[in-house]
Amino acid sequence: MIRVRVKYSGLLGEIVGKSIDELYVEEGITVSKLIEILLSMNNMLLEWYSKLPLILISINNIEIANPDKSHLRDGDIVELSLPLFEGGSSIFP
Repeated sequence: MIRVRVKYSGLLGEIVGKSIDELYVEEGITVSKLIEILLSMNNMLLEWYSKLPLILISINNIEIANPDKSHLRDGDIVELSLPLFEGGSSIFP
């Protein structure tokens, strides 16, 4: 097992109700699998993600593009945040 810290930035922290989690997961786990675990742990995150499945992900301050191929190591810090959108007039009249 390895220890991974998950930081929730901005609005995502408000959605999950905290700014950080510390988890022990299988060695070599992918970021995609970590996201599945986080979704199963938090109903608010699952509800939000089911409507808008977009999350920016970085590992140790390096943004990743492919969570299926990104494997975690002991002590990694995974930061999750929402992408920023310009405008939004169709959502907020």
